[in-house]
Amino acid sequence: MQNELVMPLWNARRPRMLSRNWWLRVGIVVLVTECLVLAGCGVHFASFISTAESDLPVIIQTVVNVLDSIAPQLNSSIVMSLGASTLATLKLLCGSPAPGAMQCDAASLVGEYHAAPTTTLLLKIQSALSAINANLNQIIGIVQGLVNVPQSVVLAIDGAFGIALTIINAILSLAPAAARALKVVLAPNPSDVPSTPTAPLTRAELVRRINAAFASFPKAQVQ
Repeated sequence: MQNELVMPLWNARRPRMLSRNWWLRVGIVVLVTECLVLAGCGVHFASFISTAESDLPVIIQTVVNVLDSIAPQLNSSIVMSLGASTLATLKLLCGSPAPGAMQCDAASLVGEYHAAPTTTLLLKIQSALSAINANLNQIIGIVQGLVNVPQSVVLAIDGAFGIALTIINAILSLAPAAARALKVVLAPNPSDVPSTPTAPLTRAELVRRINAAFASFPKAQVQ
């Protein structure tokens, strides 16, 4: 038998660089990469917020319960003021869903964005989320610096608001993808927001973690 020259598989039908087939393959690679980054083709801010939306009513419950049952023990007017500001912004974002609700009110920013995504709504949502981010970070910093206060109170607020902050930042992390879809330039996200899209906790896991932080305060448990 005569020796035959065998072509390596990686050279077989290899498209010529810059040819039509070469650009097609490059395009496929880019598309697949973007799909992986966004956790699935077709994912945009509205569909992402659909999965994250069930978490927002839990965050509202968390802030309400902290203000009603835990924060007053700190005797800190600035914490109460920042907490009230955070709650007002959350209600602008998601409305006033009842405890245990799985979605935001239709008249809220998130509800309106679901019905008809617009540049204006996206800008308002990013602004609201950024304001909540700033307030939660400030509250956590103040609480951690307080002295002569019950440690259980500090741990509860620090833990619960820290978890809430991760949800807010997860939603913010996808805003740039939504902005590209709407062809709008957003303001930079807060520095602690992940630079790549981050999936939020499931509602069940969020409730579990919040209630673990509130272990010493049964009246503050969320649904």
